[in-house]
Amino acid sequence: MKKQILALFMGCVLLCGFSGCGKTSKATENKTTTTAVSNEKLNKDKDDTDYKDIDIKQSEKSDYYTPIEIKNGYNSLQTDDQRKFYDLVLESTNSVAEEKDENDIYPCSIVNMENTVLTQAEIRLVITAVKEDNPMLFWLTDKFGFSNTEGYTAIQLYSYEPPEKIKTMQNKLNKEVNKFINSVEKELAKKADTTDLDTKENISNKIDTINFPSTTYYPSSKAVWDYVTSKLSALINDIENLKNNKVNITDFNIFKDSTNSNISTNSTNIENLKNELAEKNKKINDLSIKITTDKAGTTTISDSSNNNIVGLNMYGKTTQSTTPTPTNPVAIKNINNPKITVTNDSDSQSINIQCTLRGIGNVCDTLTVNSDGTGYITQRLFAERITSQKKSTSYEWNYSKATHRFFRNDYSYSFDVKDNKPLILCSHLDVGENEKNTAFDNSIGWINVGGVGIAIRMTEFDGDIAKFKKWLDDNEVYVVAPQSKPITVNLSKDEVDKILSLHTYYPSTKISADADFEATYIADTRKYIDSKVS
Repeated sequence: MKKQILALFMGCVLLCGFSGCGKTSKATENKTTTTAVSNEKLNKDKDDTDYKDIDIKQSEKSDYYTPIEIKNGYNSLQTDDQRKFYDLVLESTNSVAEEKDENDIYPCSIVNMENTVLTQAEIRLVITAVKEDNPMLFWLTDKFGFSNTEGYTAIQLYSYEPPEKIKTMQNKLNKEVNKFINSVEKELAKKADTTDLDTKENISNKIDTINFPSTTYYPSSKAVWDYVTSKLSALINDIENLKNNKVNITDFNIFKDSTNSNISTNSTNIENLKNELAEKNKKINDLSIKITTDKAGTTTISDSSNNNIVGLNMYGKTTQSTTPTPTNPVAIKNINNPKITVTNDSDSQSINIQCTLRGIGNVCDTLTVNSDGTGYITQRLFAERITSQKKSTSYEWNYSKATHRFFRNDYSYSFDVKDNKPLILCSHLDVGENEKNTAFDNSIGWINVGGVGIAIRMTEFDGDIAKFKKWLDDNEVYVVAPQSKPITVNLSKDEVDKILSLHTYYPSTKISADADFEATYIADTRKYIDSKVS
């Protein structure tokens, strides 16, 4: 009991009782100390790396604290060298100089472990383990000096206070602990004294019948037993009646079999009805008037019904805010995770489609969802960073003296133009037909009408391929361009269902999206016919 109380009190005192005893000091790292410990005080040594003036193993233990055996930190150490260094560091805390050093703190004795080099991380680990295992070392600062060169490891810790003050503080702590323990023991002894117990309840005022609550008389064991038994008698009778009138197993089995048969029949009938209904709905949808909107980013439908949409096409687009230059690149923006919204005056639905859709001129990626539940993305363009490296689909970079352009044949590209302008966008270069216009500097285009690949004119390199390739690697030069073969990526069932769950409203609906689209919907027959007649 004393040990438990002492541990509790020590924890409280160490956390609160000595908050004003020490000084605040920031940890100092990577500092090789040059002090050594003598019997009276620490003196500077001439050699900054010599820590051999004292054998730490010979230093006497201090009488101003009692170690508490906590080994969690020690047990966490992974090597014998770390554990040996732990013991030496712990010993050094018992030898504190009587005088301050130039940093206004009191050095502990220097630890020197020859023929062993510990890393800075290992030294930190050992110091942390020592402090965590020995909370009674309240005089230690966070500051330490170390050296881990020349085939040895040396370290020096520091104290906030001199030895005599540490001893005084420790004596004060022990006095308070003893005072606390004595007060607890007295209190426990007081609680254990039975002379103060209420003696009103005794054999003389016991009764064998519980009639009503009383502060004068107390029920005997017999009274309690009889009272509880009387209260349980009704429940006991009910239990016996249930035992005598238990369910007939045969009757139950007949009921169960009959019920299960009815349930099975009803389940089959329900499934048949569901299939019938789905088939009728399909026929109704097949016979319904379906309209596909014009390609646009927003459309308003004036003849819509309360039905799910039955198809969707969405088109990619790639843009730049202004013309780029090698020194002022401009980001290339695509349609990323487009949002589509379906609304009327009082309700709204929105979904985001997780995909990237690119498009330049008349070549673009498309997202397609059909009424039969299939869906896919057709990728006709791709984005890549242009580097000096050769790809599996390309040749090495070359230079044309005739056109003053660096070029690379690359069969991952598809040669596409619109109005004689290459369908390509670049983060650092302007785009145009630059084969014949040799004055069109800092530009990108196709190799030629019949070739496959890109060509870049940058006159500042004067045809130096090495300098040009270095510029490519030093800058993140991106292009978006048509690829030689389109790639089809199927949408998941969940993605398709999410899109086809969008529904129009009667009598009118507005649909908008982050990209141009065409939506196929089921029209209201009457409104559709009226609109055509009118």
